[in-house]
Amino acid sequence: MAVTPTYPGVYITESAAVPHTVIPATTNLTAFIGVFPQGPISEAVFVSSTSQFESVFGKLSVSSSYAAYAIEQFFLNGGIGAWVVRVVASGASPSTATFVAKNPDPNVQAGYELTVNASSPGSWANGLQVALATPQGGNPAFGTFTVSPKATKPPAPANPQIKVPAAPSTPPLESFSVPWNGPDGKPLDTNALTGLINNQSSYITVTTVATSTAAGSTGTLSDTQDVALTGDDLANAIVAEFGDNEPLTLLAPNEFNLMCLPDVATMNLATQQTVIPAALQFCQRNHAFLIVDPPPPSAANLTGTNIHVDKVGTTDGMTNLNKWTAPLLMPENIWGAVYYPWVQVTDRVTMQPRWFPPSGTVAGVYAATDTAIGPWKAAAGTDSGMAGVTGLADPTITDTVNGQLNQTGVNCLRTFPLYGSIVWGARTLAGSDLGQSVYKYVPVRRMANFIELSLQQSLRWAVFELNGDGLWSSIRVEVDTFMAGLVAQGGLVAYTIACDATTTSPTDQLNGVVNVNVTFVPFRPAEFVFVNVTVALTISVGAGPPA
Repeated sequence: MAVTPTYPGVYITESAAVPHTVIPATTNLTAFIGVFPQGPISEAVFVSSTSQFESVFGKLSVSSSYAAYAIEQFFLNGGIGAWVVRVVASGASPSTATFVAKNPDPNVQAGYELTVNASSPGSWANGLQVALATPQGGNPAFGTFTVSPKATKPPAPANPQIKVPAAPSTPPLESFSVPWNGPDGKPLDTNALTGLINNQSSYITVTTVATSTAAGSTGTLSDTQDVALTGDDLANAIVAEFGDNEPLTLLAPNEFNLMCLPDVATMNLATQQTVIPAALQFCQRNHAFLIVDPPPPSAANLTGTNIHVDKVGTTDGMTNLNKWTAPLLMPENIWGAVYYPWVQVTDRVTMQPRWFPPSGTVAGVYAATDTAIGPWKAAAGTDSGMAGVTGLADPTITDTVNGQLNQTGVNCLRTFPLYGSIVWGARTLAGSDLGQSVYKYVPVRRMANFIELSLQQSLRWAVFELNGDGLWSSIRVEVDTFMAGLVAQGGLVAYTIACDATTTSPTDQLNGVVNVNVTFVPFRPAEFVFVNVTVALTISVGAGPPA
C-alpha cells in the first residue's frame, strides 16, 4: 500500500518476499557430433532448423554424412533445437589467398597485402573471391569489403556460331564498409584494419603480410583438399569430446538432453564397443540420454563396418544382433536406449530412397512428445509416427520377434496398417525383464533426469545461505510446489520431500552441506494391454404372438 508522507521522518513499509521457484529444465535439446563439409570446429553451435544448420555447416549433398541427414530428420519429426559439433581430420586446413587492399587517399602511397584464410577447414571455400576497394562514386573515406561466391562460366555451346551468354551476376555472400582512416583522420594501422574485417566477416579471417605499393587486387581462395576421416579417426575424435576434463569439451558447458551419434553405426564392432560406452558415461555426467543406432542392414551396401544386422526373424539375423547387443544390454546402462532397424527415407538430394540410422528420427519423436505432453510420456505408440520414413530395413519383425527383442531391451520400429511406421518400444539398455532395473523404461529415466536438472539449476540460490531451519523450510516449499505441479500435470503418481535436521546433521552443517531427499513414484508405460471378451447368451422367455 502506498504511503503519502506528511511529516519529516522515516516511513516503514512492508512487502512479501518473492518465493523462489523451480524452473522446469529443457528435455529435448539434442546434441549431434559428426562430419560436415564446413563450419566451426572450436565450438558447439546451436541451430533451430535444417536451413540454419545448412547455412553454418553446408548443404546436404551426395557425400553428406549420416549425421547431417539425422539432423534433417530430427527437425522434420518435431525437434526444436540442436547442438552441433563438427569433427575434422587432424590434417585439415582452411583455404587461403593473398590480395592487396589499396588505400584511396592520394597522400597514402602504400596499401596492405593481406592474407586471407577461410573461417574453417575444408574445400568448401575454394573459389571464394575477396576484395577491399573504394566503390565508384562512393565515399573515399570508406572501402567496401566483399566475399563473393565462386565465379561460374556457362558451358560452351555445341554450335560454335551460337554466342555464349554472359555469366549471370551473383550477389556477394557478404559486403560491408570498412573505414580507411581512424577517428584521428590518419590511415588505419594494420591491426585496426584487419580487426574490423574479422569482426564482421562470417566466412574468412585476414592477417597483414606487409605494406604494398601495388594496385588493389582481388584474392581467390584455393589450395585446400578435404582430408577424409577414417572410421578409427572419427571414433577417436568423438571419444576425445567425451574427455573426463569436461570444461575442455565443446558440449559440456551447454544444456542438452539427448545425444545422437549416427556415424558410429557404420564403424566396426570393436570400435563401437569403445565409443558407445564412452558416450553413455558422458551422458551420465551431463544428465542426458543417448539414442543408440544399430549396425546397418546389408541393403545399405556399406563396406566400412564388419557387422550388418537384418532379418532378425531368422537365426543368422538374430545371432548377429545378439552379438552386437551383448556388451550394451547391461543393468548399469540406464543412460541410453537402442532402436532397431534402420529407416528408409527419400534422399532430397538424389530423390532416391536410402537407408539411414534411426536416431535422428527417434530424437525428433522424443522432442515432439515432450512438447505435446512431457518427458514422462513414452515416445512410442500409435501417436509416434515417423515423418519422412517410407519403410523399415527389416521386414521379419513379427509380434513374436518383437516380443523376444523387447524382453532383452531392444526397442523395435514397426509398420502397422492405418498408422504407418511408428516407434514401438520404450525400454532403456537396462530394460531386460531379467534385470528388473528401476530404470527399465525410457520415460522413467528421462523423468529422473528432468527432475534432477530442474532442481540443480533452480536451487543455486541456496548456496551460501544460512544453513538452518529457515533455509530448509524454503527449500521444501520450493521443491514441493514443483513436484505438486508435476502430479497435477499427470507426470507423477506421488512424491516425498525431506530437508531438515534428519537429512542434514550437525556435522553436515559444519561442512556447509545441505541434503535434500526427493523420492518420486513415476508412471510406467502400459506395454501390455489385456482385453477380456465375454460372450453372453441371452434367452428371452415370454408369451407368444396372439392367435
